[in-house]
Amino acid sequence: MTSVPITRHPGRRRFALRTGAAALALAALAGLTGCGGAAEPKPSSNGLEVVLEGCRINRSSVPAGAHTVRVLGSGRATVTDPRGAVVLTAPGGEEEPADLSLSRGTYDVTCEPEGGRLGEAQLKVS
Repeated sequence: MTSVPITRHPGRRRFALRTGAAALALAALAGLTGCGGAAEPKPSSNGLEVVLEGCRINRSSVPAGAHTVRVLGSGRATVTDPRGAVVLTAPGGEEEPADLSLSRGTYDVTCEPEGGRLGEAQLKVS
């Protein structure tokens, strides 16, 4: 006759298997998201780029805080705050980006490309 082992606590074994599977899944997820090398930059540290031709901005919205602004093309870009005050006038083609501190609201960007048409865009700051 064959003997069958008796498990005294079958619920504990299932619990241990579930716990082990959950730990393995979390470790795999952490490995996929956290092992890319460099840490994800804070949203407010992502730079803004304004393309003068067509007056395009690389982001439609950003969080409030300090940002760098790079103007691409020949000409200049002007940023006005929600009250209409000019907060930045930056020439295009500069190697160093300009620094800009933004509060909540909608900002207007006016693009004046050399030899091109005047353009406008909006940037929402939350």
